[in-house]
Amino acid sequence: MERARAYETLNLPPGADGLLVADAYWRLVRQAKTGADDPDTRAGIERLNEAYAALTPETVPRTPRAVVRRGPPATGSGLWLLDAFADWTVAQLQRTRQRWAGRNPEIAVLAGTTLALTIIALGTGAAVTVTLVAAAIATIAIWAPWRRVH
Repeated sequence: MERARAYETLNLPPGADGLLVADAYWRLVRQAKTGADDPDTRAGIERLNEAYAALTPETVPRTPRAVVRRGPPATGSGLWLLDAFADWTVAQLQRTRQRWAGRNPEIAVLAGTTLALTIIALGTGAAVTVTLVAAAIATIAIWAPWRRVH
């Protein structure tokens, strides 16, 4: 694609700087992705990709994508306790997956069954405190063997 056509595709004036090119490209792609199942939309995204590729070698500065992005970075839910719990949970799951690679389906089935039985018990009117304590004990019993450090 020629440069003049590329600027026109990105709705930019000829000679726009690299940051404007990158911003226009990403904005148009985000708008187009809402209908990505449509063949015409896919063709439009391909045209945007060609236009961006035609302008990239000379106009777009070689900076990481995060530098071009505007606005605050995504940090989490905003609740530090919830974020800390989510981080801890992810770390525990990664440790388990690494340590017991062949046993992951077994752990998932046991944990899923415990969760399902807890939901059923709460749904049938069982005491909330007793049910949650029992679920915690079952979860610890399931998880404990896999957490042992040898």
